Amino acid sequence: MNQEFAAGLEGMGYSKNVREKALLLTGNASVEAALEWIENNKTAPDFEEEMLMVQDESKPKLSPEEAAERAKELQAKLREQRKKKEAEDELERERNRISGGKALAEAKRIMDEQQRKRDLEQYMKEKQEDAVAHDKMMEQLERDRKERFGDKVMKKNM
Repeated sequence: MNQEFAAGLEGMGYSKNVREKALLLTGNASVEAALEWIENNKTAPDFEEEMLMVQDESKPKLSPEEAAERAKELQAKLREQRKKKEAEDELERERNRISGGKALAEAKRIMDEQQRKRDLEQYMKEKQEDAVAHDKMMEQLERDRKERFGDKVMKKNM
């Protein structure tokens, strides 16, 4: 039984019998698997009862050499599973990095587009204000000319 998993379940308030059953019956896969087993079996009548193990005498016991070989095989299998899991995790991290980069680039593109629109609007507003100011200035010049020279001078020039 994995002591770390058992400690995690103990911290969640589960009794020793429930912890041992959940971990044993899930093959010590993970705390999540044990919690799932607990959730699925909490209404069972023997849920809190101690689990009794019956040893099958029909299986021949392994010699120390055979047990050591079996342990090496299991360790190799676990190492292979861990490598496979790490490779999958690395692939997932890379996918997340790529999708995050794409999302960031898209957000930057949208922000740049919005900035260009704001700049264009500002330019158009300034251009319009300049045109209005120019028209006012021309009107003022016309009024000044009329005041100074009168309508007669303007008619001669035309």
